[in-house]
Amino acid sequence: MRITAFHARSKILVALIVILSQFVDIAEGQDASSTSSGGDNGSNDDTDCDVPTQYRSHGPIIAVTSCTGFVGSRVVRSLRRAGVSSGDIRCLVHRGTTKNVNSLADLEDVRYVDFMDMSSVAEALRGTSMIYVNTPQSDNVLAMRSNIAHAIHEAGGIRHIVALGEPADVSWYGLSKYWDDHRSGLSELERLGIPLTILQPSWFLDLFPGIVAHDKFQRVGTKPSPYSSVDDVADVTAAILRDGPIKHGWKRYSLINALLTGDEIAQAMTEARGGITTTYVPITLD
Repeated sequence: MRITAFHARSKILVALIVILSQFVDIAEGQDASSTSSGGDNGSNDDTDCDVPTQYRSHGPIIAVTSCTGFVGSRVVRSLRRAGVSSGDIRCLVHRGTTKNVNSLADLEDVRYVDFMDMSSVAEALRGTSMIYVNTPQSDNVLAMRSNIAHAIHEAGGIRHIVALGEPADVSWYGLSKYWDDHRSGLSELERLGIPLTILQPSWFLDLFPGIVAHDKFQRVGTKPSPYSSVDDVADVTAAILRDGPIKHGWKRYSLINALLTGDEIAQAMTEARGGITTTYVPITLD
């Protein structure tokens, strides 16, 4: 099943240009505060939405793994915006993590664990009923995912697993050990017999600011490829966790905002760079 989240194809190009342009502004020394998107300040302006009673306070505890990460931190933020109380979110952070720890400041239940140690993860999961599963970027992704699966079984009580799986774009397969291990690690979660929802994002548009200064944009193949927005992926994840396993158990969702060609991405980068040309160079796997 494909979920097209929140953006029309034409709008996503505009959004990409805006994202890239903001990065150029910051790089040139302009005030970054003017380019910050609403919501990054941790405010909860959207908490007046229609939230199921059981999630307003003292509801089922949702465990979020790797919750200082690129996706996990946004999942926590989306849950909070959706009205899930801080006390109903249990953040699992890999011991030794220093990146983005400021995002944990207003959370009540943060557990530092070693994802290579199944017992420490199992202890942190006791008392939780739902879990979002992702792991830090590491050469040990497969082992970490295996430990999380065993910890879920050991802890007991979890009735819904939402896991970040392999990309929706099959051209990634075989190119990245990290994503290949994500794909392989799903089998152990499936064997638990607990309702599982697998989310398949695509290339994250949000990563393009990191390559905005390049004169070339390289990608495998010439056909249009799917792209995702990490904030939309987080919002969908939060909605699935709130809806629960009856609606979403044993389903796989491809999270796609838009299908874009390499030339369209290069054109957006060119516009963001004020007309300095970025050229698309397709990569062939021969």
